[in-house]
Amino acid sequence: MSVTNELNAAIANQEQSIRNQSEQIAMQRENLKRIDEQLVGEEKIKEEYRSELRQKQENYDRQVRNLMICFIAAVIILAVIVFVHMFLMNWANTKEEYNVVVPAVEVTEEY
Repeated sequence: MSVTNELNAAIANQEQSIRNQSEQIAMQRENLKRIDEQLVGEEKIKEEYRSELRQKQENYDRQVRNLMICFIAAVIILAVIVFVHMFLMNWANTKEEYNVVVPAVEVTEEY
């Protein structure tokens, strides 16, 4: 009977050990689920942050492109103004060179 009691006690100890291990495994699974949920949440936050950064970069690129277009337009407008000014000054100088003075003629009205 002593051997049977010892075997029963050993079996009971093994069963208790298995139960304890099962509880530990269940707790570890819960911990892993929480960690997984945290990681998924962090991934969502990272993706939102990346999306926001992409949008900011696109806005920045668009603003830089618009500024470059404005700068080029300003340079073109300035070049046109300078060209027109030079053309008009040259035309005015040419007009003065070939200006023919016509003597004033007095017009009288006859009735």
